[in-house]
Amino acid sequence: MRRRFRVAALSACIVGVGIAGHVNPASAVSSWGPYNWHDPDFCDTATVRGEPAQLAHLPQLREVPASERLPFAPATVSIQAYDEFQVGDGWLGFQLRQTEGRRTRPLGMLAIATFARIDYRGRVLKVLNRTQQTHISTLKGYETLSLSSEVNTPGLYRSDISFQSPSGASLGRYGAYTRVLPLRMRPPRLVLNARQFLPGEKVLARVENFSQGWISYGVPYSIQRWDGSAWTRAPESPRSFIKPLYGSGPGSTGPCLPFGISTTMPAGTYRMVKSIRTSGGPQTLHAEFGLIASALPRR
Repeated sequence: MRRRFRVAALSACIVGVGIAGHVNPASAVSSWGPYNWHDPDFCDTATVRGEPAQLAHLPQLREVPASERLPFAPATVSIQAYDEFQVGDGWLGFQLRQTEGRRTRPLGMLAIATFARIDYRGRVLKVLNRTQQTHISTLKGYETLSLSSEVNTPGLYRSDISFQSPSGASLGRYGAYTRVLPLRMRPPRLVLNARQFLPGEKVLARVENFSQGWISYGVPYSIQRWDGSAWTRAPESPRSFIKPLYGSGPGSTGPCLPFGISTTMPAGTYRMVKSIRTSGGPQTLHAEFGLIASALPRR
C-alpha cells in the first residue's frame, strides 16, 4: 500500500562553506546527505508505532492509480487517497483536483464514497453513516473536491469510492485502508544506527516521530565532543550541507542524516545535535556515540 500526501524534499541547493571560504575536508565528505549513503534497513521511512505486519491479511484493494489519473476523466484531473497511517484522529477518503488553472471540460459523473471500520481480516465492524455523494459537472482551475470523513476513534478503516456516468454505468471503483492509532505523549528522538564506530565509518541518524503532527527539519546538524567537563563543537563537525526540507510524518521516521567519520578523528565520546520544528515549536535533539581507536568488541 502506498502512502499519500507525504511531504517530499521541497528544495535542494548547496549552501554554506567553511570559515574564509574553506570547506573542512571531513565536512565536505559528510555534507552530501542520503544521496550517497543509504542503509535500507535503517534509513527507509518506517513506522515507529503499530504493527504493519497486521495489514498483510487484509483483502487486496484496487488502489488509486500510481499516476493519480482517472482513465475516464481529463488527464488534468488527479485523485489521491488520504494517508494510510495516522495518529490521534484522522481523515478517511479521497481528493479530486484540477491540476491546471483552467476549468475542465464537462465531466458529468457521479462520485460516491463510503467508509467503514474493519478488523484486521477486512471484515466490516461498523459502517460509518457518512456516505459522501456528489455530482461532478466540472472542476474550476486548481479546484479541490474532497469526499472524506473525519474519525477520532483509533482503529482500522476502509474507504471506497465509485464513479458512475449519467446513465448509471460504472466508470471505476477504488479503495484505501487507513490506520488510526491512539495519541501518546512521547517526545521525538534522534536515533543512530549504532552506539560505537570506528574511524572511516559512517554515522546514520533518523528522527523518530511519535506524535500526531508533522516534524520538519533540514539536513544541517553539528557534532560535539565531550572534553571531560562540557560539550564543545568538534573540528570535524560539518560546515557545508545540501539543504532540502525533510519531515517525519505522524508515527514514522524521516530520511537519514549521515556523518562520515574521518580516519584522523580522535577517539572519544561524541554526540550529534539536531534542530527540529514541531507543532509546539522548535526543539533540539541529541544522540551520543563513541568513537573507538581500534576494532574492540562493540556494545
